[in-house]
Amino acid sequence: MHKLFHAEGGGNWHAHDAETSMIMLLRPDLIHLDKGVDEPDRSVCCFFSYTVDKESEFGGVGSPSQASVAFGRKLLDACVETLSAQLRRALKERTALEDWPAYQRQIRRAAALVARGARAAANSKQPKKSKGKS
Repeated sequence: MHKLFHAEGGGNWHAHDAETSMIMLLRPDLIHLDKGVDEPDRSVCCFFSYTVDKESEFGGVGSPSQASVAFGRKLLDACVETLSAQLRRALKERTALEDWPAYQRQIRRAAALVARGARAAANSKQPKKSKGKS
């Protein structure tokens, strides 16, 4: 879902292809593509985040011209599937106290694997000793 919504790139957007596509699907009466203007994400050169009115000349960031009802449907389907999967996991969830020991075991196992891999890598870089006389 995240990849689909951010496919256009950039860290900031408003009225870009994904957002416009969703509204085209759900509320087409609110879309006026003749008024939409494609604008780049000007925030890429900034450290801080700013509101759209501080980085957009026409009120949007992104490419509304690339929007489509089909893309809106694909996004909505992905949203429903993502939320459904999260809710299915939530229904099986145990409390933090119940899961904490198992979580700690997983972390310890992962740390042991990393350490073992680091030792193996270090050992493979050491020169081998020759058995003959020097």
